[in-house]
Order: sequence, then structure tokens, then C-alpha cells
Amino acid sequence: MKKMADQIKRFIFPFLIILFTVFFLSSCGEIPKTDDFTVSKLVDLKMTNYKPTEFEFSNVPDFLNKDSVEGNMITIVYSGKNNHYAKLVSAHTTKSKGVYYVWRAFAKENNALFKSSFTSIPFVMGTFKHQEKDIYVESWFKEKWFFYIESDSSEELETIRIQLIEFFENPDVINESVIDL
Repeated sequence: MKKMADQIKRFIFPFLIILFTVFFLSSCGEIPKTDDFTVSKLVDLKMTNYKPTEFEFSNVPDFLNKDSVEGNMITIVYSGKNNHYAKLVSAHTTKSKGVYYVWRAFAKENNALFKSSFTSIPFVMGTFKHQEKDIYVESWFKEKWFFYIESDSSEELETIRIQLIEFFENPDVINESVIDL
């Protein structure tokens, strides 16, 4: 009987660790649910108290210097009331390993590479939050999507993240660039 109790203890501890890890990582971050969502749709993201000031489109292979990865990236810089600052970077690749490499590059850039190793399942999903001086960062990747948000306040960072997720849930946004025509 004691032998069986020892076997159960050895099974339960790893099971609980795996369960905790899956639970933690499943809350990584939201991604667009529709298949037709592209990074270019983020041009239409309107955030409360912010105005977009810079747009930059790029290719993931150029960013990573890896021709084996295909995908697109967008970087949007916002200026807000009271001199607030925000930055949003998103990437979508054809294979999940591409967004993993992008995510690791941003983790390295933000001195969070070591910490991010414990908050990811390589090539599947991951997340990290980081603060350095007056810059707050949150980043996640899941499936074939990568997101990075940077702000000068933790409250604004959370507000931006919520508005981004709401934007994913309502993909039928009028493209305002067409209205200007």
C-alpha cells in the first residue's frame, strides 16, 4: 500500500506542475479569432486618448535576417494626452516558429530573455511583462500571432491591451482610409 502511495505522489506533483503551466500559459494573451484578420487591419485601431503618429510595415524575414520565415509586421507609435506614449508591434507568420523568433528578439531587446524562458512553451505560446525605468512592456505570442505593447504607464498599458482585445472581437471595423477617398 505504501508503495502505491509513493507512486501516486510521484505522479501528482508533475501533473500539478504541468496543469499550472498550461493554465498560466493559456492566459497568455488574446489573438484575432478570424482567419481573414491581417496585421494591416491594425491601422484602423483607434485607441482612447491616443493618436497614431507613425506607421511602419516590414517583413518578418527582414527583421529576423532569416529567409526561412515568412510573415508581415506592423509597428504603430501613438502619442496621447499629457505627453503619454505608446507603441504597438504585431506580426503574423505562416508558421508558429516565426512569431516565436520575433518574440525572443523583443525579449532580448527588453532584457527579459532569461525571464521569458520560464513563461513560454517554445513555438506554441508565451508571454512576458517587463518594466525598465519609465517604460512598461507586455508581449505575447500564440499560434501564428505576436503582439508587443509598450507604454509609459502601467495603467495605460492595461487600457491599451484591453482596447486591442476588443478590436479583435469586432473585426468588422470600417477602414477609415477608404472614407478619405
